[in-house]
Amino acid sequence: MIQRIQSVYLVLTFLLSVLFLSGEFFTFSNSGGTRIVMDFNGLWRSGGSAGLELTGNHYYLTIVFILIGLASFIDIFLYRKRRLQLLLAKILVFITAASAGLTIYYLIYLPGQYEVSLVPGYRIIIPPLVLVLCLLAHHGIRKDEELIRSYDRLR
Repeated sequence: MIQRIQSVYLVLTFLLSVLFLSGEFFTFSNSGGTRIVMDFNGLWRSGGSAGLELTGNHYYLTIVFILIGLASFIDIFLYRKRRLQLLLAKILVFITAASAGLTIYYLIYLPGQYEVSLVPGYRIIIPPLVLVLCLLAHHGIRKDEELIRSYDRLR
């Protein structure tokens, strides 16, 4: 049944991961006019007389969010194979926990490295929100599996 609530959670996970990848991940700036932007392609520095320059290739967060989007999209259509869907949901929870950890790492590492401060944006809340949605999807899939097992015991 594709109308289950965990399918909604997985669709929201997919949409949020696509939204996260569709622009600038994080923006940092300082009082000197230096602006550092982390996006899909890497870490970019702008400001002063220099134009936009690539200062680092931080593809780990991009790769993790591509995996999250791909796994959640595949997991939506595995509703007939609940055990496989449950396994993929567990893997998805671990991947999203890694994305939240990478996000925290970058939010702590980059301001210290480049002497800038974070400019708050809505994309900061996406990794923890995706983690919560994956946990809810895993819980729903597990409840469905337990319900089917209880029906099998009654027969």
